[in-house]
Amino acid sequence: MSSLSITAFDGQPLANRFFRSRPSNDSLALVLPGINYNADMPLIYYTTQVLLFHGIDVLQLRPNYQEPAFKKAPLQDCLTRMAHDTRAGLEAGLAAGSYRQVILAGKSIGTLSMALLLSGSTGLEKAITLWLTPLLHDALVIKAAMNHAGPAFFMLGGGDESFSPQALRQIQDHRAVQAWIAEGVDHSLEFPDDPLGSLDVLLAGMQALSTFLSEVLPAPNG
Repeated sequence: MSSLSITAFDGQPLANRFFRSRPSNDSLALVLPGINYNADMPLIYYTTQVLLFHGIDVLQLRPNYQEPAFKKAPLQDCLTRMAHDTRAGLEAGLAAGSYRQVILAGKSIGTLSMALLLSGSTGLEKAITLWLTPLLHDALVIKAAMNHAGPAFFMLGGGDESFSPQALRQIQDHRAVQAWIAEGVDHSLEFPDDPLGSLDVLLAGMQALSTFLSEVLPAPNG
């Protein structure tokens, strides 16, 4: 584990962790956490571990979007900052190796960062996207998920206020995606009063994610 030199929108260093897989399959995953759900919490931690297991280098961005200046800023200013930080992270990650495949993995507001990146970038048409408890009430997220052509995996909680079955159907009517839904769990993909049940859900979700990656990743020498 190391870190890369990335400059955030405010000119300050953008905190990150960079993991190299051994051996590597020449793929890079950019992992984008939520505001109140950082990269050390279970869903992102184990997603990172599954990515590494599949030979994927992982760059976790760790922006400080909890600071008052961000929370009080107008929405457009927040989106501009998020778009800059995500693009800067991707560019730094791609410069760290010779990668054939890009994976974008976002949790909660991280899926909005993904949407901004996909809508404002070229060269990501074949990127694999992992939408972890996405903000399916947000038009930018829905549009990006509908329009992106690369393989897509959705991990959803049936009891998550950010989950919209109607939005998911809208995306599925437009293109083929894989959706894994755990009934009754919240935005953290957990049962609030059942830690052991939450662990079962996490395990099942990671198994589904691992199977998906096995199906869509390029062959080692492909």
